Amino acid sequence: MGGSLPETKKLTDMLCEQVPVLLNIIEAAISKKDYDAAFKGIHKLKSSVTLFGVKPINDLV
Repeated sequence: MGGSLPETKKLTDMLCEQVPVLLNIIEAAISKKDYDAAFKGIHKLKSSVTLFGVKPINDLV
């Protein structure tokens, strides 16, 4: 992000929109025992969270 506040805000906003959607997808996939879809959702969530380098959140995912 190079210290760009507008770019950081844009990415933060995208993450805040994306996380609830991904959590719903993951939850639905697990309830259907569709573990492949759950894994894909978790992988995407982890990739998104990793961008911010917040280790406690990253470890949780």
